Amino acid sequence: MEAGYNGHGVKTVIPRYAKAKIDCRIVPGQDAHTVYHMIRQQLDRNGFKDVEMHFNLAEEAFRSDIDSPFFKEAEWVAKTVYGDDNVRVIPNSAGSGPEAQMDAAIHAPIVSVGCGYFGAGAHAPNESLRVHDYQWGTYFMMQLMRAVGAQQ
Repeated sequence: MEAGYNGHGVKTVIPRYAKAKIDCRIVPGQDAHTVYHMIRQQLDRNGFKDVEMHFNLAEEAFRSDIDSPFFKEAEWVAKTVYGDDNVRVIPNSAGSGPEAQMDAAIHAPIVSVGCGYFGAGAHAPNESLRVHDYQWGTYFMMQLMRAVGAQQ
């Protein structure tokens, strides 16, 4: 959000405009354009018809079947590599990517995994990845490919 004077020091003036960037993370069954129009309707109902809106882009929502054999295999390998207490299964994440398009094109199970840690500052100016975490992430992927290949 931005409004008024944002430079160095203080200015206590009433701003002539304000702007905000809204990022909506949709879930399967939602449509980004529908959500956009619902926000517009809510603003209008609450007296903000003068607020301009612009739709920039959208990614389709996607969720893998967490009961699929591939997902269960990935979960088992992760627990084997990292330990049971260090693996979290999260059906949806706030991240976005082309999973829906990949699913439509190849119809293969998709599992997203990360090898970062909580303090990595993901997508922040000081984002980092510890070498040790990268090495373990690489080892996990190697073990997952071995496990899946052994079932073929």
